[in-house]
Amino acid sequence: MKRKKIILIILISLCFYPQINAQLKNPGLGAAIGLGEIKGNSPGISAFTGGLFLSAVPWFSDDVQFRFGFAYSRRVEYFLPENRTGRYYAFIKSFYLKAVLDQQLNNLLFAEEGAGILTINDRTFSNTNTWDYGAGFHALIGFDFTDENIKGIRISGGIDSGITFTQTTASYFLFIVQLHYLF
Repeated sequence: MKRKKIILIILISLCFYPQINAQLKNPGLGAAIGLGEIKGNSPGISAFTGGLFLSAVPWFSDDVQFRFGFAYSRRVEYFLPENRTGRYYAFIKSFYLKAVLDQQLNNLLFAEEGAGILTINDRTFSNTNTWDYGAGFHALIGFDFTDENIKGIRISGGIDSGITFTQTTASYFLFIVQLHYLF
C-alpha cells in the first residue's frame, strides 16, 4: 500500500511539473546508481543503491539549484542468486532536499556539490522500522554535454553521504554514478 502511495505522489508531481516550470529555470530529471555502505545501530553493511531526483533553479537564484529525490539502498547479497528462505536483507529508503552548486571547470568538465536535509527509513534489522532525520551531502565531477541554453545531459561520478541525528542514527556512504537530464 505504501508503495502505491509513493508512486501516486511521484506521478502527481510529474503531472504538475510543466505548470510550475514557468517559476523555475533549468528543470531537470536524474537517476543515480552506486555501491557503498549503510548502517543503523549496526556495523556497516555493503549495499547497492539506486535513486531518482527532480531539480530546478528557482526564480530567486541563478546559482543554487534545488534537488528533491528518493534513494533506495539494499544489502548487496540480495542481488546475488542464493536460497532466500528465512533470510533478511537490510535496506534503507531516503528522501532528501538539497541545495546544489556547480562549477564549470572547462567546456566539458564540471564539479558539483550539494548539501541539505534528509529523512531515512532505517530497515537494517527485521525488527527495526524507524524514520530518522538528518543531513545529506554529495560531491561529484563529470562531463557536461549541455548546449548554450543549458539543455542536455550531464554524466558524473562521486560520493554521496547522509547521516541522521535521531533514533538509530542511520547513515550511508556511497560511490555513485549519476545521469542528469536538463530540459
